[in-house]
Parts: sequence; C-alpha cells; structure tokens
Amino acid sequence: MIASDWTPVHRADGEHVGYLVPDGAPDLVLPMTLVGSPLGPPTGPDVARADLVERGLRYLDRRWWCRLPAQLPGGVLPAGSPLPGWDWRPVLLVEVSPGGCRVRPEWPPPEELTAPALCRVPSPACERRGAEGPFSTAGERREPVADVGRADRPLR
Repeated sequence: MIASDWTPVHRADGEHVGYLVPDGAPDLVLPMTLVGSPLGPPTGPDVARADLVERGLRYLDRRWWCRLPAQLPGGVLPAGSPLPGWDWRPVLLVEVSPGGCRVRPEWPPPEELTAPALCRVPSPACERRGAEGPFSTAGERREPVADVGRADRPLR
C-alpha cells in the first residue's frame, strides 16, 4: 500500500510515473518508482520530478528479481511475503498499480505461462539490480550467462 505522504507524479499527458517521498531532510525528496523502489538518491523536488518524468516508466522495463517458489502454482500466487525456501527468480513486471504489482517469470516453462505472482507495492520481495541478479549459485553477484553455441557469455 502506498503511504499517504507519497506525492504522485504525472507526465504532461496525465500518465502516472512515480512518487516523491519525503526524505526527512528539509527540501529533499526521494524519487520513487510505481513499484516503490528508489529511482535515485534524495534530491530537490524539481529534479526528482524531472527524473521520474524522464525515466520513471522506462526503469520498470527489463528484468526484475522476485522471491518466488521453484515452480509457480496455477492461478495468481500472493508473493508479497515470501516463504522460507523461496529463491530469487528473474521476472518481468506485467501490471503495476498502487495496490500491487503482477509479475511473471522472465523465461517461464510451459506450465508457468499463465501463473503470475502478485507482490504488494512497495515490496521487499521484488527488486531490480541492474544487469546482474541478487545472487548467483555461488552466492556472488554476477551476470547470468547463456550457453549459446558452446560459448558462455553475459546475456544482453
């Protein structure tokens, strides 16, 4: 649930692109995306608003990471509070609203094609960490690799 002190930011065409969140310091706000993740460091309201208008929606595109079970069950899985044993999986955002964020696995197996998960907004269970995921199998941060023509290389 979006906090009452978060100020919605809209583009000139009326599209909602994020929020300005009080930082606690005078004259500073945190530009926050529609899913409740920071878009940048605390800054002045005009700079934060311009950043959200320019990059707020674009930031939601691409890979995110969400704590999910190894296989999603049929139907919509409530994933706002991950259970023990759920691992970080690459996901794509399907739908975002102030009430929640619907995600699906980035490369789902056939049985998960119609099995989305629903996270609350903001959600500690859903993150975007650039090109690399939160953890590799060795516990190190690094980019996933693909075996294409027997040549492992970072995915782009």
